[in-house]
Formats: sequence, C-alpha cells, structure tokens
Amino acid sequence: MGHAAHFLRRLDRVSDGHVELALTLYNDLELLREVLARAVLPEGAERVAISLDDPIEGPFVVVTREGRFVTCLGAGMLVSDLPIVTRERLDAAAARVERMREELGRVRALRESGAEGKAGLAFRRMQQQGPRFAREDAETLIRVQPLIEHDCVRQVMDLHVALLEEAPRLESYRRAVHPRLAKLRERFVLAFGDGVWAVAHMLMLLGSFRTGLARSEEELGETGSLVDGVARLTFEWGTFTHVTRALWFVAGGGKRALAAVKQHERVDPALCMYRELALTAIGLASEKRRAEAQKALAARTVPQGDDVDILQRMSAVFAAQGHRLLDSPTACEEAFLAVSRQYAVKVSEGVEAPTQEQMDAVPEDVARLAFITSNQSIHDHQHVKALLVSMHALPWLVRASPAELFLPAEWAARLLPPRGVADVHTWFGPYTEARGTSTKRTPHRVEAAPGRNDPCPCGSGKKHKRCCGAG
Repeated sequence: MGHAAHFLRRLDRVSDGHVELALTLYNDLELLREVLARAVLPEGAERVAISLDDPIEGPFVVVTREGRFVTCLGAGMLVSDLPIVTRERLDAAAARVERMREELGRVRALRESGAEGKAGLAFRRMQQQGPRFAREDAETLIRVQPLIEHDCVRQVMDLHVALLEEAPRLESYRRAVHPRLAKLRERFVLAFGDGVWAVAHMLMLLGSFRTGLARSEEELGETGSLVDGVARLTFEWGTFTHVTRALWFVAGGGKRALAAVKQHERVDPALCMYRELALTAIGLASEKRRAEAQKALAARTVPQGDDVDILQRMSAVFAAQGHRLLDSPTACEEAFLAVSRQYAVKVSEGVEAPTQEQMDAVPEDVARLAFITSNQSIHDHQHVKALLVSMHALPWLVRASPAELFLPAEWAARLLPPRGVADVHTWFGPYTEARGTSTKRTPHRVEAAPGRNDPCPCGSGKKHKRCCGAG
C-alpha cells in the first residue's frame, strides 16, 4: 500500500473537523511547502509530525521531509521522536499563503486592466514633482503595490546611501559665474531634491514590507529594527513631510522597532526629537505597547546648563507632550484641525486673518494634512514649535492609510512650493547646519601690491623698484 493510500485510510482516526484540515494539507501543495519551509528540522530527520490541535496530544499528520504523506495519528497516539510543527505555525503558514494568493490575484487583475502603464507614468511623476506629488498619482501606485514594492524597498535603501554621499558635494557648491557651470549646478541640485522627496513618497508604498519585516524580526528575535533605521534616516532630512511619513512608518514597526527607538542615545538633538516622537507614535498605534512607550517618555528629563541646545530642551517638551497624548489621544484633535484650516487658508489665499467661512471651506482631509506636510524644516529653530503643534495629528496619523497622507492635486498646488532649486535650499541649508557639515568660508582680505615708485613696505626708505621689488 502506498503512503498516500495509507494516509487516506487512517483519516478515520481523527474527528470530522480535523479531517477537513488534514485534507486541506493533502490537497494544497503550496501550503505544505510553506509549512515545511517554516519548520526547523534536525539534520537527518526524515519525517515530521504536523499537529492539527494540541502540540503534545495531537492529532497529527505525518509527512516526509520531501512532502509525501505517510499516515495520520489520532489524539493521544505516540509520535515517537519526530519533530513537531505546532498548530500555531500551521496557521501562520496558511495565513501567509492566503495573503500571497490574494496579492497574486490583485497582480493578475491589474495586468488585465492595463493599470501598469498608468503606474509607470505615476512613478515618473513621483520622481519629478518634488513636494507636489499628489494623491491621485499615489493611489495609482498603491493599487499596483504588489508589483513595485520590492523595487521601492531597493530604491529607498539605495537612495538613502547615495543622498548621504552626495550631500557634502551639494553643500560645498558656491554660486557659479560661468553660465554653463551654473546650469550643471542647477541640474544637480534638482536631482538631489528629487531623490530626497522620492524617499518620503516611496515610504508610503512599503506598508506590507514594514509589517512583514516587523513580524520576521519578532520571529527571529533580532535586537535591532530596519523599520526604525529607515524611519530615522527619513526623519533626519527634516521637512515636515519627511517627519510625518517617518512617524507613520515606524508606528507600525512592532515591539522590535520600539526596543530600537528606546536605545537611541540622547546626544544628537534631531535624534532626541525623533526618539520622543517615535515613542509617541508607536504607543498610539498599539495598546499593547502604550505603557512601555509612556514609561520611556516619562524617564526624559529637561537638560540643564547654558550650553544645552534649544532642540535638546525642546525634545524634553516633546516627551512630556507625548506622555499626555498617550493618556488622552483625541483631546486636542478639534483644536489642531482649526489651526491647520487657518494655516491652509493663509497659505492658499495669502490672507493673514482668515474668515470662518474661508476656514470652513477647507475639506477635512486637507485640514488634517495642511499643517504637517510642507517643506518647512524642523532643523530651523523657528519651526520647532510648529512641530510641537503638529503632534496633535499623531493619533490620526498612525491609523491613516497611505493614500490619506498625500494632498489632492488641487490643494498640493495651492499649499506646497513647486519643484525647484529654491525649494531644495529651503530645507537643505538648515539640514547641513544641524548636522555640522556647513562649510562657511572666512573672507580673506587681499592687500593691494605697492607701485614701482612707492616706498617699499619693508621700511628701508627706498623705492619699491630698487628694494624688494627689484627682482
């Protein structure tokens, strides 16, 4: 009797509910492969027992290492010394296979609808529109996320490295005199700015990558978090848009991201602010991690001394504000929306005192974003207090969908600056000053040379041409 036939005859050893699960394994080769791939099998183990219920009592399905079905063991039957795959791991594998099938179905539907061509155009716009990349194009990319997510992960990583390497070159540029040099310089500045903005935009396309990475890190027990690393690097560029996207990204990073954030040293002022804001975001996104985040925020004290940077002082204020937000997340939501509506009218209409009617005309989805998505830099001290106000958007932010974090095209054009050299200098100058890489030059005075018939500057009393200038 073959293994398969023996297995099917032994199904009478288990209950009806477990028979259905056993047959699902028998008929689903992809699921069985995923289960065996997740199992850590000892070297030399030829067979494995897959638990359909209790990891000790069973019942069990016994398969070979290659995936051939051997037999079925009822509850309480001895499994000898076989390695066991628990029901928990079986369910996790089933969920992964189901997600994979759903994504493949979405990919097929997208290809059949011709959406890939639209996505290519939207992707180019993302790299060429700077801060004004709009929700309509973002939604197109989000629909094809299964097709482009791996490319986006690679591009985000590569861009971070390339931008950090090129930043000193951009900072060292001086105003070019020759028209051709000025044109080359402008092209480089625009390309650099496009890269920085693309990092912020592509972060929104890594939602499932972020979740999967957090899950795999928890399973592997790693002490660090790539989620935290990507978020921190994005945060450091300093525009309000980068800060907002970084906090959204790290909020879903799980317990490993929380552990990594807590370990950050409180030396670099910008990193101090990131730490307190990220702790708040993670605590707001997860009830299970809220108490731990609050404890870490409560340990923050106000630094003393005249030499303490204003950003270091403000980071202590951020910690206190974050602690209060975790206590009552929605307490100031309406007040924040009112401030953001007023800001939207001031920028779009150019008025200093907006009327209530003008503020009411701002849609709520725009009001939630107007104040927290701009090219203003947190490294510019005059904007730090504005960042403190924007913290009241965090309870909504951590639960927002990726598309909700982009302004509609009409409002993006009204509220955000166009792609250009001026936009890059707005946030890049404060960024380099905060990082201590600014290369300001001390003016060097050049004295005029003495004339041939002037007294020699050495003090000999002779004419310069008959003394030091004789050569």
